[in-house]
Amino acid sequence: MIAVLSMAGACLGQISQEEAAKKMAEKRAEREAHRAEVVSVSQGELDDLHDEIRRLQAQIGKLQASLAEEKKKEASAAAKEAARVAQEAKAREVPDPIATAIREHTLALGMSLEQANSAMGVAGTKTGESKDGVEYTWPVAKSYPPGMTVGSGRRSSSPTRYRRAVFKDGVLSEFHTDE
Repeated sequence: MIAVLSMAGACLGQISQEEAAKKMAEKRAEREAHRAEVVSVSQGELDDLHDEIRRLQAQIGKLQASLAEEKKKEASAAAKEAARVAQEAKAREVPDPIATAIREHTLALGMSLEQANSAMGVAGTKTGESKDGVEYTWPVAKSYPPGMTVGSGRRSSSPTRYRRAVFKDGVLSEFHTDE
């Protein structure tokens, strides 16, 4: 039975590890010997080889520069596309009316009392309660250009008006300005 298995292994072309290592060592030695051979090359052939090397190096340099330029163009195009997409997304955004009102120092429906006080710059005065909610009032200075007369000819630099708001369940539900 062992004879049959060893014959089958030999038929399949399998060799032992020692034999494989020996063959590899022989090939390595053969290659080293081939590399160590001294050959004669004419000066013209050597010059031609050097010229070919320089030509190929120049070609590689041009290809690398071209590739770098192409990558720059692609990066620039990608950046422009990203900026365009961001701008389109921003254009589609609906501005937050409460944030806008706070920034512009006015009121907006849906504000809390805290947000309204922040927007107006002072705490509102509670002026009443009803079934509609709790009413608060803020004084708002109305500025006219210097020298402009108001009403009966009196000069006024900042007559006071009031902004009134009703908060139902803690949320601003209506507001108006008294002139």
